[in-house]
Amino acid sequence: MKNNKTIEILKQLISIPSWVDEKTNEARIGNWIVDFLVKNSKLKVTKQNIGNGRFNIIARNSDKIDVLVTGHVDTVQPNSSWNKKPTKPKVIGDKLYGLGASDMKSGIAIMLYLATLPSLSKNTAFLFYCDEEYDFLGMRKFILEYKNKIKPKSTISLDGDDLQIRNSCRGLIEMKVVIQGKTGHAAKPTSGINAITQSQKVINKLNRWLKNYRSKELGNSTLNIAYIKGGTKIGNKNNEIILSREGNVIADYCEYIVEIRVANEKLNADLVKKFITENSEKLGLKIIEIKIRHDLGNWITPKEKMKDIISLAPKKKLKSAKESGYLDIQMLWQTFGKVLTFSLGAGESGQAHKADEYAKMSKVLGAQRFFETILANK
Repeated sequence: MKNNKTIEILKQLISIPSWVDEKTNEARIGNWIVDFLVKNSKLKVTKQNIGNGRFNIIARNSDKIDVLVTGHVDTVQPNSSWNKKPTKPKVIGDKLYGLGASDMKSGIAIMLYLATLPSLSKNTAFLFYCDEEYDFLGMRKFILEYKNKIKPKSTISLDGDDLQIRNSCRGLIEMKVVIQGKTGHAAKPTSGINAITQSQKVINKLNRWLKNYRSKELGNSTLNIAYIKGGTKIGNKNNEIILSREGNVIADYCEYIVEIRVANEKLNADLVKKFITENSEKLGLKIIEIKIRHDLGNWITPKEKMKDIISLAPKKKLKSAKESGYLDIQMLWQTFGKVLTFSLGAGESGQAHKADEYAKMSKVLGAQRFFETILANK
């Protein structure tokens, strides 16, 4: 197994850093993928610039695209808890360790293997894209350019875990909220309006309100406060708010990040913004800023459309999206008329973004066999 072509590709991919910071991005791994495709496939390969030297890669065997197969080439940054070297692939038994092994360089390796097959079905294209772990710049750029150029009949993602098919995902809303209260002496709480404690009341009410937006297929819409800071604002320095930490002053500043996993198509960022604004103002707070970062809907491919795919899958059932993350293949589903869309990945459950991340090689090869079955002419 260690010398299997797909496993060797995966090791190469792991060895190339592809997180995004001031020094690193996806350009190096992108160039490696382009070189591999040019040397090992007969596909037409195109780079799509997304800025700052970063680019998507589109590889196709026809100008017409019936099947679009997708995977993201970026990873999160390695955290300080790693005991193994993130970019030094290491095999222990069935496990292949390395940053991105599970999320989702195993999927990229399978895509590259499929691209080399002489029996690849006609009208198939592969999209290797950037920035999935950050702001979805790669997917947004692809859609902007290709939304009126192609009409795929199906879209497939190799992002996922445990060889389970997903036919849906919850949506994603994320926004930054900046609130102003009123300072006063802490000994007399009525002399001011505490931006922190009043914002917490709004957050708690928001959490309860979201229970109105659930669905049978996707479960509950859920709230995460990903970041919060507050205090008494005393100035600015280098575009950063300076806050006092004195205990005897009522805090007049609060900033927090709202992230919502959306289970009901009626829920959107504008509704959430309106709710936060109205309920903050009722408590005497002033809205300084509400900046929407993401306002992405959910996706559901009806089960009846999935029968043939499910019958061929390693596991003959769909994975529930009730506690799963957002997949940006939803954007393709929305853009191209809600065509047959699904994901199946070789990642290991619970390993994404985790220190000492690994994928099981047996699962990688299991996913490879599945995709050969549906994408290659036997």
